[in-house]
Amino acid sequence: MRRIAFFLILAGIISSWPPRAQAEATPIERDEHECRWHGSLDLAINDFGMSFGNSARLTGLRFNLVDCGVEEINGINLTFWKPGENPDATLNGIALGLVAPQADRIRGISAGIAAVVGDSEISGISAAALAVVSEGEITGLAFGGLATVAEGSAVGIMAGGLASVTERSMTGISIGGLASVTERHMTGLSAGGLASVTEGNFSGISFGGLASVAEGYSTGISIGGLASVTEKSLLGISVGGLAVVVGSSAISARSAAELASVAEGRLMGIGAAGWTVRSDEIQGAAFAGAQVKANRLNGLSIAVLNQFEECQIGLSIGIVNIAESLNGIQLGIINIAKNNPPAFRALPIINAHFE
Repeated sequence: MRRIAFFLILAGIISSWPPRAQAEATPIERDEHECRWHGSLDLAINDFGMSFGNSARLTGLRFNLVDCGVEEINGINLTFWKPGENPDATLNGIALGLVAPQADRIRGISAGIAAVVGDSEISGISAAALAVVSEGEITGLAFGGLATVAEGSAVGIMAGGLASVTERSMTGISIGGLASVTERHMTGLSAGGLASVTEGNFSGISFGGLASVAEGYSTGISIGGLASVTEKSLLGISVGGLAVVVGSSAISARSAAELASVAEGRLMGIGAAGWTVRSDEIQGAAFAGAQVKANRLNGLSIAVLNQFEECQIGLSIGIVNIAESLNGIQLGIINIAKNNPPAFRALPIINAHFE
């Protein structure tokens, strides 16, 4: 389930965008020879004022065709064509590009018809028709018509028409028209039209049109149109249109030996799915249209088939209820408690065992 959700999102969407990976196909192509000339017409005193051309430093209002070899601009910077090399540039204030503003650090308000590109930092408010890309951190509000990508951490709000991708940790709100992907930990709200994927721990609210996936621990609310998947433990509420799966054993185990060898996963709270809820251990309540299956239950389970391979503590309600060891009550057509005396192991309507 995790692999399906993950590759659904990333194939052909995210891997193909970042300018560094497709420098030849994007308008961010740079020529090192462009940076040799810094000619400009300056109406300025001590770099304060107005500049027309490729001035390296300015505080005020600056107009330029191609930014290249820029050092520091404070104020309003407007460029009309694709940027050259600006490895040490800092743009503070308002940076506008008819193609793409690009610098090492962009702070303030930035916008480009194609892209906004920061080599190590983008902070403030940034927007681009195609993509906002930072090879370092993004702090603030960032929107890309196709994608918003932070190769470092992100704090604030990130939104991409197709995808919002953070390669490290994210704190805030991440929204992708197809996918929201955080490669480390996510705290806040993550929503993807197809999937919300967190490769580390998740805390907050996660929604995926097809799947909500957390490869670490999850705390909060997780909702997947088809499935909500947490590979470790979940504390909170998990809802899946078809399935809720908590614990790596519930996902990948194919035999009793495999089941015993993997880490335990716990659903602590409420799990609800149209077809099945599966977890190593359920502490709370589980509701499924067809099956609830776990090693252990401590709480309430309602499904057509309730099956607990080690023990049930609490109440199960369904057509068929099966518990290897029962300490509670079963209500259904067929109720099997394997730790009862032989004559009482399988009973109709109700079965019970208390220790």
